[in-house]
Amino acid sequence: MSLMNYKTAFEILEIDMSNKKYSDINLEYLKKQYHKLALLYHPDKNGNTLESNEKFKQINEAFNCLKREISISNININHYDDDDNLDDFLGSLGISRPK
Repeated sequence: MSLMNYKTAFEILEIDMSNKKYSDINLEYLKKQYHKLALLYHPDKNGNTLESNEKFKQINEAFNCLKREISISNININHYDDDDNLDDFLGSLGISRPK
């Protein structure tokens, strides 16, 4: 399995960081987004084609990438109480906060 960057993982999971409240991006939110897309793109529901299998694998890899980072870092954005810490965290994910 190749390493996926966070920006790609957010895109695959259809999480638009430009209009999302950062407090919504936690493990619970990721799980909901993952389950929604996994059901929608499951190969059994899409003719079990090569494309559907690849899309499903990407969804799994994106979810596991972000879940692993949250678990390892024990990060919950709700705990950020000042903008500098939040900006540091988001910068570590390769994204910047909209101005």
